[in-house]
Amino acid sequence: MFGDGEGNSEFLADCERLQADHGRLVCLFDSIGDGLMLLDGEGKVILANRAVGGLLNRDPSRLVGALCCDLMAQHRNTEAGCPVRNYPEGQAGSFEVFFPEYKFYEEKVFPIYRAGQQPLFVMQLRDLTSLHLAMQERRQFVKQLEETNRKLRRVEEEAERLRQQASRAEAAAMPGRLLALLLPEMFRTVRSLDEGLALLASEAGEGGGRGLDPVALLRELLASSSRSRAIVDKLSMLHLRDSAPAQVDVGALVAEVVEEARSEASEHGMELQLAVNPTGTVEGNAAQLKEVFRSLLWNSMEASKESRNPIKVSAGRLSDEVFVTVHDQGRGIPESQRDRLFTPFFTTDPEGRKVGLGLVICHHLLQAHGGAIDVDSIDGSGTLVRLRLPGAG
Repeated sequence: MFGDGEGNSEFLADCERLQADHGRLVCLFDSIGDGLMLLDGEGKVILANRAVGGLLNRDPSRLVGALCCDLMAQHRNTEAGCPVRNYPEGQAGSFEVFFPEYKFYEEKVFPIYRAGQQPLFVMQLRDLTSLHLAMQERRQFVKQLEETNRKLRRVEEEAERLRQQASRAEAAAMPGRLLALLLPEMFRTVRSLDEGLALLASEAGEGGGRGLDPVALLRELLASSSRSRAIVDKLSMLHLRDSAPAQVDVGALVAEVVEEARSEASEHGMELQLAVNPTGTVEGNAAQLKEVFRSLLWNSMEASKESRNPIKVSAGRLSDEVFVTVHDQGRGIPESQRDRLFTPFFTTDPEGRKVGLGLVICHHLLQAHGGAIDVDSIDGSGTLVRLRLPGAG
């Protein structure tokens, strides 16, 4: 049939080599971890590896001759139809298997073109169940996280509403609390005035028989009267009320206070240095905040009259917080007195002219605005006062 015997033996050797190569290719095909099927142009299985048999829970040898559309029913359920017979219009994709256990598979189709012949196709099937479930869990987690964030925002909004309500209540209650602190002192001052006037009247009625020094007594009465007037002046800061809280430009307000104080500072040989960065606004009472800034600047000017060193005033914003600082190089505050700075009627004035209410009232006013005040001082070297207020815009 093939001529001489030598030709037949070469042909048989070629067949054996082809058969051996085919066997190696089948073994290689079978060893690949992803599920693979070799299909003809009609979608009929020519070869299936062990991995695809495991994925479809079928014996790979029994898959040969079956149509891919019978093995994977989703091919019939898609609008484009079978991804093999309708290639390239057909859409390979992913599908779910719910029995005997849930699985999520992804399929891909790769053509093998042959000259003058119908192409063959390799269908790759991958088990992405773990990845799919992880993505589902991630989506569920993201959804829960978004819901938690929404709830957290509602909690924060409610907390802010309660904070503002508490701040308004604090502002409303503050005058009463301070008045309760000040009334005993005012009563003592009034009683001192009454007793002094009674002594003067008695002395005058007896023609000076008691030996009192009327001039010294009058000086004491004037001092008590001045103290009462100072207390009333400080209390007037609490009644600087607007009809409702407003948006206050802190930087502009600080600049206004500094400009108003420049002439008096220059009279005492002091320089006011102002550095204002954009502060935005705070919600509050402009008149009360202005009195706070004025009171603190006045304290620094009083402490710097002897040294006549410059006073540095600055304002700015860090994140959501507005700050104001007043820094002088005056006489400073002894360490033994710093813990008492916010105690009513305590004063660091060496001449005793002050009543010791300025910082107390400033502290209460700032608290009513949701803010705070810090004082850092070195005896003989100066004082740094820093105010902090919650920014509004």
